[in-house]
Amino acid sequence: MDNPIAPVVIEQLPFPIVPQGVLAPLSLAIAKPEGYLSYNTSTQSANLFWPKNSANNQKIIQANQYTYQLLNQANATTFGAPLDFSATAHPLGGATMGAVCNTYGKVHGYSNLFVVDGSLIPGSTACTNPSLTIAALAERCMDRFLNKKLPESREWE
Repeated sequence: MDNPIAPVVIEQLPFPIVPQGVLAPLSLAIAKPEGYLSYNTSTQSANLFWPKNSANNQKIIQANQYTYQLLNQANATTFGAPLDFSATAHPLGGATMGAVCNTYGKVHGYSNLFVVDGSLIPGSTACTNPSLTIAALAERCMDRFLNKKLPESREWE
């Protein structure tokens, strides 16, 4: 059943420290890009600012709670309430396909510069853990590169 509040994916984490019979799920959701980076000249570093109690974050918490209630009703379980905790474990974007490079990672305007990591992905991977998507994209890019389809050919454009 679709979640009427917001899309949520829950995956089981195999934590060895969790007591037997206890599940430690991780909920994944699509967050709106509400944060911003600010450059600190004194430390020469970038600081990320992301509002903790934004309306979108509250919506994601409500969607998680709704999903947990459905699981409890369907399975006669007692999943506890999700923690009010948010983190970004797989940042994406930065050198995205179409804007910075083509779909094979070749950076526009440079003959031998390629991007083959999570920065290719513009936005999200549709509420799933992006590690396999990133690996598949990197393999696809490298397959094209290693099969001698050089950047000078029209296939790269």
